[in-house]
Amino acid sequence: METMNTTPPRTYVLVHGAFVGAWSWSRVVPELEAAGHAVYAPALTGVGERAEEATPDVGLLVHIDQITRLVEANDLRDVVLVGHSYGGMVVAGVARRVRRRIAGIVYVDAFVPEPGQSAFDVLPSLRDAFAALRVPERPWLVAPFPLEALGVDDPQLREWAEPQLTPMLWKAVEEALPTDAGDLGDLPTVFVHCARGKFFDDSAVELRSRGIPVMTLDEGHMAHLTSPRRLAAMLIRAEDELGRRTVSHDASSSSRP
Repeated sequence: METMNTTPPRTYVLVHGAFVGAWSWSRVVPELEAAGHAVYAPALTGVGERAEEATPDVGLLVHIDQITRLVEANDLRDVVLVGHSYGGMVVAGVARRVRRRIAGIVYVDAFVPEPGQSAFDVLPSLRDAFAALRVPERPWLVAPFPLEALGVDDPQLREWAEPQLTPMLWKAVEEALPTDAGDLGDLPTVFVHCARGKFFDDSAVELRSRGIPVMTLDEGHMAHLTSPRRLAAMLIRAEDELGRRTVSHDASSSSRP
């Protein structure tokens, strides 16, 4: 028997990672909506459906500004920010900008930066991998990784997804979260570790040691492509965990003098 989600409907903002776009969430969104949640899944500036907007000046701060504007312009509240891979960098910045609007963060096999860190700082091995794929005529762009290397084994799935991949912006992964971004220590947070991906094994161990709940999904890095229904179910379970942690935090806060 499945565990029922006990928290009230919330608003999810799904932020994709490198090389993909809003389309990568296309089979996750209906699952969340069917559970009663509102869902926003924008394409980041210069990537995916907005690849034509790519310039050397588009980086992490542009993406943080973009998602912050989305939250504020739509007056979103009780938001669950979900960041996959590079999207973790973005949601970490957004949460610090609009803290009062955020119910929690779910990092899906994602970067979890501290202020002053870039994606390259969190995962140093990424710099050489990205440098090897710089587009010669536009070195501020990085050609997509092969989906097979990211755990997408199904040939039919790759046939659908690969034509939609776009280069990633070098500045986005090199630019750091501002040093004065602020602390999120009291914000309910869950990390979904895609165990077959191996990219964020160390992050999962470190976050668990800090008391952050780590939920393990037996999938590769691109779980939103390879197993969207299972990932959506885990996001709903994570949302339930965020709800319990929010209640716990509110209770402890109200008991303070």
